[in-house]
Amino acid sequence: MKREQGDKVIRRPIWQSLIFAGISSAFTLVFLTSCVRNGIDVIQVGPYFSPTNWKKIEFYTSKEQTKKSWGAVALLHGPRTESAHTKEISGQIKQARKIAAKIGADAVILIMEPVTYREGVSAEEDRSMVFLNGVAIKYAENVPQEMRGK
Repeated sequence: MKREQGDKVIRRPIWQSLIFAGISSAFTLVFLTSCVRNGIDVIQVGPYFSPTNWKKIEFYTSKEQTKKSWGAVALLHGPRTESAHTKEISGQIKQARKIAAKIGADAVILIMEPVTYREGVSAEEDRSMVFLNGVAIKYAENVPQEMRGK
């Protein structure tokens, strides 16, 4: 790559040009991805417990499916996604289970709720969008004795 400086032509080594292009691309990628929210929001509503393996976290789609007494540890809320994107939805469910494991929950109750309103978008388009909504729970029998009644 050449740059002109007065009457002189200054040659920049190719490796400098490649590094500059790489840094520029990295900044562009970081900027563009920072505009997209793809994580799950967590709202703590109870005490956190010792972490566990995420694969042990039970997954329910309604509170009626649970067979034991439980208490809420955290509310979980995911980003909007296309209802047809089953792979993305499965990824959000897995992410929710991993979050639940980190905060010591025993299970998650998760549903995909339809997005009901977005300004400037027709009702037909809205029906295709959903978001993850749920709760991480701890079974009462698994709460340490010293924490009961608090």
